[in-house]
Amino acid sequence: MSDLFKGSTGLLVAGAMGLVLSDIIPTPGDALYFYRNQKDTEAFVKNEITAKQLLIRESVGYYAYNSGWWLIVSLISLNVKGSLKTKLKVMGLLSGLGVVGAVVWGNYQRNKKLSAELYAQKNGYVPADLDKAIKDGQKK
Repeated sequence: MSDLFKGSTGLLVAGAMGLVLSDIIPTPGDALYFYRNQKDTEAFVKNEITAKQLLIRESVGYYAYNSGWWLIVSLISLNVKGSLKTKLKVMGLLSGLGVVGAVVWGNYQRNKKLSAELYAQKNGYVPADLDKAIKDGQKK
């Protein structure tokens, strides 16, 4: 097993593990993708964008946001002064912050929607008026 992490084989194994983890760990890129996807879907339903525009936005967002996050993490980690151990700690810290940021953003979005639904129920809005209820609720 110790030979697995030596030399170029170790680099290959570390790279493969990194790729697997980058798909498993939620990031701010994921949060941004889901947020944009929700907004773009709403715009499509309201006929503000075409099906082709929706597909392009979803595709670009799916690949660009998460890749952009990992590019930022990599560039910051590589530019930190110090040993490999220090760089790995920075990368781990940024990855952890990414997870926390993505989870917090997801919870914020769910709470915002729930708050709007409760406000709508309390003030007699019907589900079709949910967008209006959200705007009215944010003004108060």
